[in-house]
Amino acid sequence: MATAPSTFRLQRPRHLPTILLVDDDTRVTAGLGRILRDYAVGLSSNDGRSAYENAILLRYLALIVLDVTMPNYDAVEFLQDLSEAKVFTPIVIFSGWRRDVMTDVAKIAKVMGFPVLGIFEKPLEGRCLIKLLEK
Repeated sequence: MATAPSTFRLQRPRHLPTILLVDDDTRVTAGLGRILRDYAVGLSSNDGRSAYENAILLRYLALIVLDVTMPNYDAVEFLQDLSEAKVFTPIVIFSGWRRDVMTDVAKIAKVMGFPVLGIFEKPLEGRCLIKLLEK
C-alpha cells in the first residue's frame, strides 16, 4: 500500500472576502482586481446601476470601493438606494475630484449609516486596499 510523501499537505482553501469595485474606467477596476486577487475576490461594476444591482444580489460584500462620479447615477444616489434597501456594506471612497468633495460624500455616507473605511485620491494604489483588508 502506497503512502503519501511526508511533504504532501492538503490545504483547505481559504475564504476570500468579496469586494465590489465601482469605477467607470474599466482599466481602474481591472488593475485593482489584479492587485487584490490574492486577498479578495474583486467584482467590478462600471456604472452606478450595475453596481447597485450587484450589491443587492451579493448582500454580504466585505467592502465596496466606490468612485464618486459614475454613469447613470453618482455615489450619493447609489448609497441612498443601498440605504433604502438596508444594505450597509463598509465603503472606501476614491475619486479624481477634490478632497473636499470626497469628504462631503463620506460625511453623507456616515449619516446614512455606512462605515467609511477610507478616502483616497486617484490613482488608488492597491497597497492601500491591501492594508485595509489586512486589518
